[in-house]
Amino acid sequence: MTIKALYKLWLEEKRGGLRPASLSTYTLLAERYILPLVGEQEAVSAADTERIVDEMVATGKSARTRRQALNILSNILRYGGLPAISAAGDDTPASVRILPDEAVQKLMASLRENPHPRNVGLYVALTTGLRASELCALRWQDVDDALHIRGSISYLWDTETHTWRPKEEGEQALVPRDIPLTGTQRQFLNARRGASAAYLLSGELAPMQPRTLRLAARRFLAQNGLSEYSLADFRHTFAARCLRSGCNYSTLGALLGVQSVQALQKKYGRFARTDLPSAMENQMAAL
Repeated sequence: MTIKALYKLWLEEKRGGLRPASLSTYTLLAERYILPLVGEQEAVSAADTERIVDEMVATGKSARTRRQALNILSNILRYGGLPAISAAGDDTPASVRILPDEAVQKLMASLRENPHPRNVGLYVALTTGLRASELCALRWQDVDDALHIRGSISYLWDTETHTWRPKEEGEQALVPRDIPLTGTQRQFLNARRGASAAYLLSGELAPMQPRTLRLAARRFLAQNGLSEYSLADFRHTFAARCLRSGCNYSTLGALLGVQSVQALQKKYGRFARTDLPSAMENQMAAL
């Protein structure tokens, strides 16, 4: 049986138990990067997995996405009783990437010098940790002393029509929230404020799409000698900086729109500050 035939059987079995976003991701990665290269084969070799990884690297896919694709392929092979391959075929570390402090300072200086709407959005991403989908939905009317996060623009790969479609309400990762802005942030944004109904990222009444934003972020990072990073790393960097400054997980979750403290601990636990003497001093000071 071919890998393509196995994939169809595996996907049908998985379909009922997967969230729409997961099903969309599995389908997109399989149909774009796995099946075109090995779909007509009946087995997969180490050389085949290297070809898949090379193809994804050539199209700018992140290490996380490459590992996802290899895990999907491994699950398909295991379902068919074939030897599973290892995601270690991509030797990029699995941990989240954090921009060094000097890199953050360099990016901030560059963003302040160029008031392009896209750069306003990147500034917000770097200093608040907003998701790309939330950034794209943000209008100037949502900005005063806080960012009022009420919308999201994101898409799923439709497994039936094989086209992109907007996510429906129940498929959104959005957690409505208000993110307080510091004086420095308010000053930066107010100096670049556009029309109330205009979107921050586009400066127009039509929004920028998340894919466009991610590509713009990659170009911006490459221009600053940081091509190994992506827009997702802005969010990781914000989270790490918050924890290093003493922020607790509940507060970080409220800022990021993440309701699971356990998920934050698993992803960012190594960045949390552990200062036992200060903890003892602080609790005694209140007695």
